[in-house]
This record gives sequence, C-alpha cells and structure tokens, in this order.
Amino acid sequence: MNVALMIDDTVEIPPKNGVTARFYNAAKHLLKYPGIHVFIADRGGTEVAKMSQQGFRATIFPSKWLYDAEKFPLIASLFREKNIKIIHVCNSHTMVPVYGFQLCNALNASLVCDMHDIYADLLPKDRKYDQARFNENLTQRIVGKYADRVGVISRIDMERLASGVVDPQKMYWAPVGIESRETVRSKRDTQNVVFVGNMFYGPNYEAAKLISKYISPAVKEECPNAIFSLIGNAPEDIASLKNVVHLGPQDDLAPHFNKASVGLAPLNNGSGMKVKMLDYASFGLPVVGTTIAAMGYEENDGFIITDDYPTFVSQIVGLLKSPQLAQERGKAGKEYIDRNFSWYSIVQRQYQVYCDLYQEHLGRSSPVSIPFKLSASGHVEVNGFLLEKPQHLAEERYQMVQHLQKEMILRL
Repeated sequence: MNVALMIDDTVEIPPKNGVTARFYNAAKHLLKYPGIHVFIADRGGTEVAKMSQQGFRATIFPSKWLYDAEKFPLIASLFREKNIKIIHVCNSHTMVPVYGFQLCNALNASLVCDMHDIYADLLPKDRKYDQARFNENLTQRIVGKYADRVGVISRIDMERLASGVVDPQKMYWAPVGIESRETVRSKRDTQNVVFVGNMFYGPNYEAAKLISKYISPAVKEECPNAIFSLIGNAPEDIASLKNVVHLGPQDDLAPHFNKASVGLAPLNNGSGMKVKMLDYASFGLPVVGTTIAAMGYEENDGFIITDDYPTFVSQIVGLLKSPQLAQERGKAGKEYIDRNFSWYSIVQRQYQVYCDLYQEHLGRSSPVSIPFKLSASGHVEVNGFLLEKPQHLAEERYQMVQHLQKEMILRL
C-alpha cells in the first residue's frame, strides 16, 4: 500500500497556515508508517532546509506545474514512480476539483481529502456572498460524491455534511492535533492572560479589539496587575491598542504560555475547530472562551464556556484570584486534550482509514473514472456541473511568493 499526502502551499517551519499546519504535522507522524509518501507543491518560499533538519521526507516541485497542462504528465510520473494507490489531498474546496480528480484518473488511485471550515458560520449573510456560498456547497457535494473518504475536522461539521452533502459512511474524524508536552510552569500567582491567533483573520481581529476595549479594562478593575498579551501576526492598528501588549508572531509559545495563568478565546464567529484551544490546554492553561471557540470540542473542566461577557470577565477574575483553581482547571483540560487530540492517536486512526480503503481498492473491478473536464479558461466541470475557476492562483498571498518557485524537483 502506497499513499501520497499532497500539500499545495508554502510550507514554513512552523507552518503559519492552519490547514497546512494540520496536514504537515500529521504527515510527520504518518511518515513513520510503511508506504507513506509526501508531495509538496511549493507555492514559493518553502523552508526546505528546516524541513531537512527535522528529518522530513518529501518530493517537492513548483505549485504552478499542477495547473499547467504540459507539466501535469510529469507530476503524474512522480506519483507513478512510487506506485501510489491512494492520494490524500489537504484541501477539498479548490485542490480536489483542479488536480485531485485528474491524478486519481491518471493513476487509477483512490481519493481521500480533508473537508474543513464549513463557511456558513463565517460568511456574512448578504448578497455579496450568496454566490460564494452556493459554489462552496456545490463543490462539497461534488467532492463528497466522488471522493472515497472525507476527513472532517470537527464532529459538528460531520453532522452538517451528513445532511445530504457527504455519505456518512465515507467520513472519518480528522481533527487538528497537538504534541504531548511536559509543562514547566512558572509562579502561579502571576496574572498574565494570553490570546493567540492570526489577527489578519476577521474573527481573531474582532476578538483582539474586544479584549482591548472591554475585557481587559473590566478585569483590571478587580485585578490591576493583570497583563493581557496578544500573540500572532496582526495589522498595524493592533499594535496601537490600549490595555494590551502585542508581542507579534512567536515561533515558540512556551516562554509566554508557561508564564501565563489564563488563555482567552472570545470569538463571536468563525468555522471549524479553533487550534488556540489546543495550544492553551497543552500547556496546562485553563481557557475562558465562547461557544463558537469551543465548537468541535466536548465539554471538559478545563474549558469555561460562556457567551455572556460580564460572566466572561468574572470567570477570568476568579481564575486570576485563585491560582489553585486555575491550576486544577488547566490540569483537567490538558488531560482531556492529551487523551483525545494527541497526534499519536489521530494518525493511528488515519492510517487505519488508508488500510481499509486499500482493501476496497483491491476489490474494484473497473478503473477509476471521475467525469472531470478542465476548460482552457480554467473552469472545472464535473459530471455536467460547472464550478467557478478556483481562486488559488489569484490569491494575493500566493502572488507575493510565486516568483520564489524553483523550476526543479527536490527530494528530501
């Protein structure tokens, strides 16, 4: 059994994109199993040297080759060299229709994909996004029909997709994971409160503003020594916010989390599972968050969940004034996370999915044939359904690094 894990992105170390981070970290652990191969379509700027230092194994080629009809046969040959029978693509929304279906047809391979960030909770309900929501739902239905397995990040999203979008028998739970770690706590009587996230992302940006304008001042009325730190990439105006300290992006969260007493997640919208909840809990921090922030996680004593902001504030105050309570809450949360979201347990389940699918693949009487067409203009047609031209190549972030793509194949 040979399985290809397919990443189409700039892979920084550590990865900055949530989708890529999940897939890359899962791949690190899956590479310990036989028959696993990683392919990276580099959008430009992938940190190959750091990956090599980590002992990561992969075949790397320019992302634009995937979208070039003349280069695509070369890409297929790289997979054929490894006798790939299962292709796992990390993003169903654009990547599967454009090249996932093509690769499966070319290689007679089975298809696994991740389906994450069900956008209905994120997009404003106005006309501007009606077409985007329609296209998203249509893509999910088409991918759900032709993919052999669909990994879904949260159990809530699994329930939604099972309502006529994806066959429940095809889905499996593939959450974001966390490395098990020993926590080294500093003095428990500190009153440091942390919020981590990419604040270019709307829900995190709004949360940072809320912390500055309301949560921090209200907490400081009871706990004047409290310090609120914001960690992550952010627009320039975040640095000028009052009542908070913006520390910027940090490659290592340990120095900051080990000195903290509480992790915050005051999110009012968003989709999928919030990785910050895993980060906080893995360091033994109690978390005060909203229902949206806790979406996909089951109830546990480490997460204090409320959508009432006066209660939100009082819970923070209570934890800061009672270090022993904060420690007990944090310990309970860490035990829950280690038990359910360690990479070890996640990749065990995922590898078994591959094994089961491979047995099905061996029993097939006819080759893979997905009714797929790609027009000269880049539009995708699957079984008569026309999908909008994927926006991958038009993304501003992609355009900024595209010139760094190297016209060569690297093998780590």
